[in-house]
Amino acid sequence: MNRRNFIRIGGSSVAAISLSSFPITGCNSKENEYPLLEDFMPKETILLIGNEYLRKNPLPDQNYYSNLSKKEAAEMVRKDFEEGRVVIVSGWVLSVTEAKQCSALLKTTQNVH
Repeated sequence: MNRRNFIRIGGSSVAAISLSSFPITGCNSKENEYPLLEDFMPKETILLIGNEYLRKNPLPDQNYYSNLSKKEAAEMVRKDFEEGRVVIVSGWVLSVTEAKQCSALLKTTQNVH
């Protein structure tokens, strides 16, 4: 098994297990700032990841990632893992969507202060 297949299979398994653990029906982004992310990590960790991700990657559309419903975010995360779009940030293995959501929250927080 090569590294790419290992990451793809492992990522898909983690995504499937993670997403199946959280109910996603009837939720929208107005219930919490970043659905899915806040279900399994504290806000401080989200901001740390957002800062680290932004050091190396641009965030072209902050509002897009700020306004995803929980269902939309879950679907995008699932597709990211299936297609191998994963990043390791601050020791976390995340889909690109999750990393961008962390960055969008950081930018939103910085704009408020």
